[in-house]
Parts: sequence; structure tokens; C-alpha cells
Amino acid sequence: MKITASGIEVDVPLDSTVEEILSILGEKARYDMAVELNRAFVHTRDYSTTTISEGDEIEMIYMASGG
Repeated sequence: MKITASGIEVDVPLDSTVEEILSILGEKARYDMAVELNRAFVHTRDYSTTTISEGDEIEMIYMASGG
């Protein structure tokens, strides 16, 4: 199935979870990263149970701090 990951169309297996998508994209859960699925925040504890559907949009958002 096709989804959009950080603005890029990607083919992924049916019924993939957020955790699996991150792995496919070469990412992993990090303390300074948030995942947004269809413009809604996905909590880290839900990565392994939140499934992705055809046409979904997933974004990885990296936090930055400093002065």
C-alpha cells in the first residue's frame, strides 16, 4: 500500500504499524522525536499497536533546543 512519509510517497506492507514503518524508513524511536499520523500525535507506547492505512501521512518531527 502507499503512504506518505515526511512528504515522500512510500510503498509499505498492508497493516504495518508505526514501529514497522519507522524501521522500514531506517528510523527508531528517540527521546527527541515525535511521530504524527494524519496530523495527530502518536505516543511512543502506541507505536507497536497503531496501524497504518492506505493513503495515511506520517511525519517524524525532531525537537531542537538551544539558545
